[in-house]
Amino acid sequence: MALGTKCQLVCLKGNHEAAMLAALDGAMPLESWLMIGGLQTLYSYGPVGSPDDIPADHIEFLRECRLVHETDTHAFLHGNYDPKVPFDEQTTATLMWLSMRDHLPSPHVSGKTVVVGHTPQRSGDVLDLGYLQCIDTACVYGAYLTGLDVTTGKIWQVDRTGQRR
Repeated sequence: MALGTKCQLVCLKGNHEAAMLAALDGAMPLESWLMIGGLQTLYSYGPVGSPDDIPADHIEFLRECRLVHETDTHAFLHGNYDPKVPFDEQTTATLMWLSMRDHLPSPHVSGKTVVVGHTPQRSGDVLDLGYLQCIDTACVYGAYLTGLDVTTGKIWQVDRTGQRR
């Protein structure tokens, strides 16, 4: 949130953010969210682990995150896509929840390179199919958190301790 005051920042909404908001809004049982990372999220806000500990500006920030961000050459989204459907017509379920293990898409009709996360690459390496790049490099499983400069192809990776790869 602080970074957004210093530069143009585009944040994407993924399935965990959507689940959190759904639980807070009463559209999903709180227990369902707690089972997919919600408990850890609550404890990051304080030792009580209560939804009341989440600051209102954090919730508003998540509500404003986008499902898709497009540039002239790239599209950025969390989960997956239907290659024949324009990005602004994709279903929320596909964009946030569909794993590439269930559906490895072909190139998008737009011709843009699509950058996604959501499907951990347990090797710790970026999946690069040319038309699709998955930068979820299994940080949650002990591998790496990855950043990618799409203009140069440069990749930055760190492990849980902050050590660069």
